[in-house]
Amino acid sequence: MKTRRATLNSFIAANAAVFAMLAAPAAVDHFYSTDLGMIPAAYAADSVGKGSLGKPAGKGHQGQGGATNETGGSGKGQGGPGVDSDAKGPRYLGGTDSQRGSAARGGAPGWAKDALVYDGTTAELGRLNVARAPQSVFDRQLVEALAALSANTKLYDLSLSEAIAKILAEDPEYVRIDSPLANLALLKDFLADGQIGTLTLTADAVTLQALLLGSASDKTVPISDATVFAVYTILGATIPDAADIHTLALAAESVRVAIQTAHDN
Repeated sequence: MKTRRATLNSFIAANAAVFAMLAAPAAVDHFYSTDLGMIPAAYAADSVGKGSLGKPAGKGHQGQGGATNETGGSGKGQGGPGVDSDAKGPRYLGGTDSQRGSAARGGAPGWAKDALVYDGTTAELGRLNVARAPQSVFDRQLVEALAALSANTKLYDLSLSEAIAKILAEDPEYVRIDSPLANLALLKDFLADGQIGTLTLTADAVTLQALLLGSASDKTVPISDATVFAVYTILGATIPDAADIHTLALAAESVRVAIQTAHDN
């Protein structure tokens, strides 16, 4: 009798173990089906072949998009771009259609991959490279720049020679905006319609552009014809003819030199 009971107990224990093994996959599947945020970070970092919910391969349950077989396939994440993608990120929407080039079809504008060369010279832009900022950035900067400029327009009501003299003298009554993004936002606004916001400024067009471009530039990087061509191209503005480019470059360079001189002194 004792021998039968021992044998029966052994049989029951063995069957209980088998039942527990059969029930284990359901418990594992329930764990991995919870939100990824509930899985410990250490585990998520060490997992291999995870699907969209972080299932590892070889657990008997395949990840999203994994192959189906008896041992379970390896899951797949979002993956790379398709075969028809240009892999160039969000579309650039600034500038005119002719200046955007392939940007109208998606991808980067032409100037993002090609050197901006003018008359055989490539400009060194320095901090003027912020001209490549998206329009949303310029929109925010324009609001702030207009508010600052509205508070004191004295420098922007002078002739070029008078403005340079005030910059050299560092006259505190003639405030100059220094931020490259703010200056380029004002310049872009001016180039769109010949007006800076709703302000009434008495300086001529060349002086206004020279003050804005010269202030946006690096103090130690000369402004050349190629600089004007590059910045206006990036901003999506109408490119002036060669004579006007040269006149504007000389005026902006005189502003830059005055700023550098005042700074060094």
